[in-house]
Amino acid sequence: MRYFGVLISMLFVIASPLQSVSLPDTLWTDSHGLHDNPEQGQDIITLPDGGYLFTGFRDQEKLYFGKYSDAGEIEWTNWVPNQGLGVSYMTSMIAAGPNQTYLIASSSEPPLGGPDQRDIAVTRITALGDTLWTQSYGTAQQEDAMAITSDGNTYFVLAKLPRPSTSYRDLHILELTSTGDSINGFTLSNPQYGAFHPTSFSVDSNGDFHITGAVSDLQDSTGKLWYAQVASDGTVLESDTYEDNISLVHGCGVYLPGAGYLLGGSSYMSSMGVRTTRLVRTSLQGDTLWTRTILTGSDDNYIHDLLPVSLGLFLAVGDIDDTPWIALFNDAGQIVDSVHLSNYVGSLNAIRPVPTGFIAVGWDAPTSAMWENILTIRLSVLQGVHYPRIQLVRDIPQDQGHQVRIRWVASDLDGVDSDSTTTAYSIWRRIDQPYVQQKSDMFAEPVMRHDTSREARASDLAHRQESWDFIETVPAIGAEEYGIVAPTLVDSTAAGVFWSVFQVVAHTDNPTLRFLSPPDSGYSVDNLVPPSPSDIEISRTDSAVILSWNAVDVSDVVGYHIYRSETAGFTIDDDHYLGITSAHQYPDSDILETAEYYYRISAVDDAGNESPASGEVHAGIVHVQEADGIPSSYALNQNFPNPFNPTTQITYEIPRQSEVELVVLNVRGENLSTLAQGAHAPGIYTVTWDGSAVASGIYFFQLRTSDFQVKKKGILLK
Repeated sequence: MRYFGVLISMLFVIASPLQSVSLPDTLWTDSHGLHDNPEQGQDIITLPDGGYLFTGFRDQEKLYFGKYSDAGEIEWTNWVPNQGLGVSYMTSMIAAGPNQTYLIASSSEPPLGGPDQRDIAVTRITALGDTLWTQSYGTAQQEDAMAITSDGNTYFVLAKLPRPSTSYRDLHILELTSTGDSINGFTLSNPQYGAFHPTSFSVDSNGDFHITGAVSDLQDSTGKLWYAQVASDGTVLESDTYEDNISLVHGCGVYLPGAGYLLGGSSYMSSMGVRTTRLVRTSLQGDTLWTRTILTGSDDNYIHDLLPVSLGLFLAVGDIDDTPWIALFNDAGQIVDSVHLSNYVGSLNAIRPVPTGFIAVGWDAPTSAMWENILTIRLSVLQGVHYPRIQLVRDIPQDQGHQVRIRWVASDLDGVDSDSTTTAYSIWRRIDQPYVQQKSDMFAEPVMRHDTSREARASDLAHRQESWDFIETVPAIGAEEYGIVAPTLVDSTAAGVFWSVFQVVAHTDNPTLRFLSPPDSGYSVDNLVPPSPSDIEISRTDSAVILSWNAVDVSDVVGYHIYRSETAGFTIDDDHYLGITSAHQYPDSDILETAEYYYRISAVDDAGNESPASGEVHAGIVHVQEADGIPSSYALNQNFPNPFNPTTQITYEIPRQSEVELVVLNVRGENLSTLAQGAHAPGIYTVTWDGSAVASGIYFFQLRTSDFQVKKKGILLK
């Protein structure tokens, strides 16, 4: 059963679902490399065939990459000489379009260059490991690429550059085409910071960049966690640091679209011999929501990467005393589950989502040898996740708008015989004031943003009281997936995207126990153009051609475009555009008495869709009176304006001496008013009717003589 217009304020309290959530199972691990060649994995992504493409470095001189099968078998490896990473130890990778090619950002040493002579480098490879090209950018002065991202059209490399005349480092963002051509770039510098150490880099749908990591503060000689939101022109919109008065040795972070930032860092207090790893959760505006210590002790402990994985849940990877470490913690910074991979000596540098779980990559030093191998771990989905998971919120193609299709993965209690069996799902839409997403909105109340990376799943919405509209209830039938078509309040148009936020709640046999999906969002679009206007009539006065037509019977039509040409058979375009009106009548007063005009009209809906143009109508020679000013025939022109409130003018033409009657009739044919009656000499007459005394509606103006009768329709709108 579907309900609309039901406003319910819900306090989303999860009935202890996180107590049963645990780390994913390990599906496979791999440690591989060549003896006496230090190797480290830095990034890994999923391939369309289900395999995984990893990248890293070998010997600090070669950009190294390879492919795993879904079962964890190495299918091939390759490397690019003279692509050393120098001291940065960073590579980053991104898919580069539909042709299954990939861009890798790293650093390169020029020929005969030393360890302090490095350029930014970008390499494009195929899914089979073939190198298509490598481009270098810079002036060979310790320039290190740190990350690469894309807005879907162009690519952006985040790099560190030397600050002129100092030993410090600044950030640089370089914009590239898919062929490697540099088209734009700018440098971010702050004299308070001696060096930037970014670890995450993304671009949102507004074109703003989000960077997290660490900085070294020259004022108090400490390292601090740091984030920045930067506009596409290099303007810093928001930036802040956290964790003062500590000796930060490493920092990482992640941007949570529409919700803020999660930052993690490892510090060392030499006076106490204590190393500490902490998390900081901020709002979108940079306010600290909480700070948590998650690791502390005399052993080395580092956190290298953070990944939002579900509602209020995050995965972290790093190492504790050179042992790879994976942890699952909630949005309050509390560790839910963790594991030390004690059979390896090394660390995990990155963790990425894959369609059926997660995959992490790093390094391992087998049997305490002097070399390092690339270490990869494939993980399953989270264990004990009872809440449903929204897969997509997508526009319905070829419809009138105001609806989206929602699909979600069932709760793992759906179809299970237990005291908490899932019985039904309720779907809710968050109550937001609809608005166009603009840069200024980034500082407004957070609204989730749907993107292909699915980062919109990470949000603190479930931990705050929100108001939601109930949409529908779907019974649970033991299916793996469910879907509905849900209404939206506003369609997206050329003016901008209007996002609708949805949430699915799994209900159980226990009325006090329910599980909430992570909120997700999408937008609807009116894909259908309205029909063309019909029954176009042309009437005239001494100074104008008046067009009138029947209203298009579609509720979302907001106006009509008028096109004019002096040549028959014309095509509507900007050169022939005359104007727009919301009425069903248009007076064209910009005319010449001796010119002929041709008109076409189209309807426009509130989404900006324009109908095909109407058939062409011909105005003929506008000046049709005889030389002595006598009309050549009887005529009743369309009233103007129309619709009207409350008065309108009616012009009629009499070619010879006649007895004339002009009356106003209602829809039943009853005479409401006589506007003219009696003998008329030849000429053109204009009268006014005041409809103040009657209700809104359709009325008819009827002109009758002994040998002529005609009727016109007028609309009174009060």
